[in-house]
Amino acid sequence: MWIQFFAGLLLMVAIFAAGWAVCVKVRNYGFLDVLWSYGLVLLAPWYAWWGHGNPVRKWLFAGVALVWSLRLGTHILRRVWRHHPRRTHGTGVSARMAAAGDVSRLL
Repeated sequence: MWIQFFAGLLLMVAIFAAGWAVCVKVRNYGFLDVLWSYGLVLLAPWYAWWGHGNPVRKWLFAGVALVWSLRLGTHILRRVWRHHPRRTHGTGVSARMAAAGDVSRLL
């Protein structure tokens, strides 16, 4: 079981490292939240397959995690994409944050 745990961990570290590099390039770290959410799409069935316990219960929880992950990841992706720096005239600040006041401390 430990080998499968570390294999899943290594996979997610590699995905997050690649995602972080992309986020640095596009100057939008909100995409890491999307990767975190979609990461459960990979990990839930992986751990359900290799984990111990009642198979029905394992796959039921994996299915719930898949649905939740896809819903949350898609919701965050839509929000992040809508406020992407290209859509904010190169400032990197969404219109919502700019309207909230001085955001220079966040940059």
